[in-house]
Amino acid sequence: MFKGIRNGIAARLSPTRAYWSELKTELAERLRAFRQDRSSSFQQRMENDFDFVMTVWGVESFGHLHCVIMEMKMRCVVLAFPILVLFLLGIIWPELSVVPALAIFFPPCLFGIATSLWRLAVLRNRTFIPFHRWLLNPLALKNSRPKE
Repeated sequence: MFKGIRNGIAARLSPTRAYWSELKTELAERLRAFRQDRSSSFQQRMENDFDFVMTVWGVESFGHLHCVIMEMKMRCVVLAFPILVLFLLGIIWPELSVVPALAIFFPPCLFGIATSLWRLAVLRNRTFIPFHRWLLNPLALKNSRPKE
């Protein structure tokens, strides 16, 4: 009696070939789009045309730029909040082990903060610089002036 129920549940829960095929197709599409965005012609256009950067990043117009900058600042605050809370919990209650939670939350939040700060710098200065160059020299955008 229970064998039939167990087999039915296992059949419903186990991923099907169609599911794995869809996952593989979606991953291939994402990788193709990522590689296309990494092409030298695309990167060159991003560095030379700030209007194109705004289009790719989904900013409708220069009038909305101020709102986008405010949203990016709020994103940094939201991403810093869990790290700060866990750090304070570790200080207040040292017997409470928050290290595993901090280890889980810290890397993605730190990466989110870094990308938000990079986008903020690009939008404020209206000059695109690739993320890896900004990471190596975060002051590079401060020395460049907007092209007008």
